[in-house]
Amino acid sequence: MRRTTVWMVAMCYYLSQILGIMPFCYDYGKGEIYTSTSVTVYSAVLSMTWFGLIPMMLRIDFHSPNSISHDLHLKISAVICLVRFTAVLASVISQWFKRGQLMATLNKFHHIREQFVSKWPLHTKVEQNLEHAIRSKFLWGFVANVGLFLGSTEFLRVELKLQNPWEFVLLAIMCNILNMVILHFYFCVIHVNALLEAINNEVKQILRDSKNLCHLRRLGYIPTAALERKSALLAENLYELANIQLELQRLTYRLNDVYDVQCACTMLTMYMNNVAVFYIFYMVMQHAYMLKVYGLDTFVLMLISLTFYYMDLKVFMDSLWNYIGHVEETGEILKQLQPCMLTKYRKLEESFKNFSLQLAKFPVEMKLVGLFKFDRSMAFSIFGSTISNAIVLIQYDYKNNSDE
Repeated sequence: MRRTTVWMVAMCYYLSQILGIMPFCYDYGKGEIYTSTSVTVYSAVLSMTWFGLIPMMLRIDFHSPNSISHDLHLKISAVICLVRFTAVLASVISQWFKRGQLMATLNKFHHIREQFVSKWPLHTKVEQNLEHAIRSKFLWGFVANVGLFLGSTEFLRVELKLQNPWEFVLLAIMCNILNMVILHFYFCVIHVNALLEAINNEVKQILRDSKNLCHLRRLGYIPTAALERKSALLAENLYELANIQLELQRLTYRLNDVYDVQCACTMLTMYMNNVAVFYIFYMVMQHAYMLKVYGLDTFVLMLISLTFYYMDLKVFMDSLWNYIGHVEETGEILKQLQPCMLTKYRKLEESFKNFSLQLAKFPVEMKLVGLFKFDRSMAFSIFGSTISNAIVLIQYDYKNNSDE
């Protein structure tokens, strides 16, 4: 990896420890996750500090006397703010209940990765894709977070009645906590994706080697003993690859369980944010007072920030879809197997069949809070529902406030 990419990862690691949302340490030399008394105490103190958000949550006014009756976007924004506060508190609480599970999962993943890389070094293309995923998320996420915070400062100041500059600092840090937790989940998923991509490359190579053996056997260019040894070696490698992929799927399920509440809050925030965006743009075109209250520069900044926000969201969604796509691609690769192996030496052919049966028995899926299956169809359903709800709000405003 490039030096700047390493700095990005290191910055995220140390910032997470400073914020107290990573109550464990990573030994780069040994590749182990461990705990220490100082880190545990520091994280515990900061965790209790974040409960100071509760008084700030009570300031959120859903029925502000200064707002106009049809300012529904203010209520939506207030709910979004409340959801983010709740997600931060949920993250602080869950990090202690699930710390042991997360540490065991990360140590297990490191062991699997070392086992895989020692036998099958990662291709340059795989490493480049991993580095690109890290840099994309870091850059888009950083710009989006800064832009959204600056764009929503005026609303937060009014709705939360913020006057002390330190309260703005606390709010900025609070907004960053949920994003950092989601970033942890993202980093785990893209590293799993890198190994799954490498597994697919190795399965393709084994498939090519098996077809070459069939061809050489038909031409009589390979002795029976050599064919048996080569087939046994390929079968052993394929069996090991199948076990590694199954372990990676299980580890991903555990990671999904660790971060399910935070991901659900992120999806809910995204959904309500989409509704608010559609509705606000309508309000700007329909009601002139919006530009007078907030100013044109505020809306321009918010538009630019939302562009970065959706690009950052796309990068995160792509990581989840790539995980599903890599496992499904393995099944497509195995379908290319032709019944050309020897009738006497079926070990390799049985390994292919067992790998296919494993994929059928343990289908890949991602779930939110263990209930809702996340895939592309769900994403499109969310987008369609967003538009429908925005249209309902617009119709309500047009019907009840058309004369204003």
